[in-house]
Amino acid sequence: MKPLFITIIICTLFSTASTYGEEYNDPQTEEIHLGELIPAFAYKSFASSSTLKAQGANSYTVKNLIDGDLRTCWSEGVKGYGVGEWVEFEFHEDTTIDVIAIANGYLKNEYILEKNSSVWALDIYITTYDGDKHHETLYFDRPEFWQTSVETEEEVMHVCRLFWIPEGFGGTSIKSIRFQIADVYHGTKYDDTCISEIFFYGSVVGYGESYYN
Repeated sequence: MKPLFITIIICTLFSTASTYGEEYNDPQTEEIHLGELIPAFAYKSFASSSTLKAQGANSYTVKNLIDGDLRTCWSEGVKGYGVGEWVEFEFHEDTTIDVIAIANGYLKNEYILEKNSSVWALDIYITTYDGDKHHETLYFDRPEFWQTSVETEEEVMHVCRLFWIPEGFGGTSIKSIRFQIADVYHGTKYDDTCISEIFFYGSVVGYGESYYN
């Protein structure tokens, strides 16, 4: 009877897992395609509530989040761990965004990643040109150092936490997206909370670069 009992348990677990996958359809665990990064001219502006002062050759501005380099980062600049601090991107009209990939922590190297703080919970606020709004909280595992550059979708998905634009907003002109620190993993030495990169995947509908010149 013992082998039969084990078989029944395994079959039950498999059935439950299949049902869960069908019901929730989690894109993070499926074979997916991120699409194309939005072009540089799609960005209208970007801002942050605070920024850590430059230290030598190292700067920590919000622009570092879209430079394609995991060795740079944005770091909030207030006393403490920066809960409530934010970065915001505004996009030109007709920019659609389908998925966002966020490289959490300061990924310059393993030592620096460990010493600095990183995001545990991130509030995301989306506003469209139609006036629709959406808020969602995204949770992160503690980041681990892997490498300082990503060139393929597989590498991006290995390093980053994915956030899919909710149904009803994908394919819609996105006006702005704000990312606000809600909670953090404490660094072993510094209380500066860092994010290395944010990749926006989508398109600019119907226009070329000359439209924004």
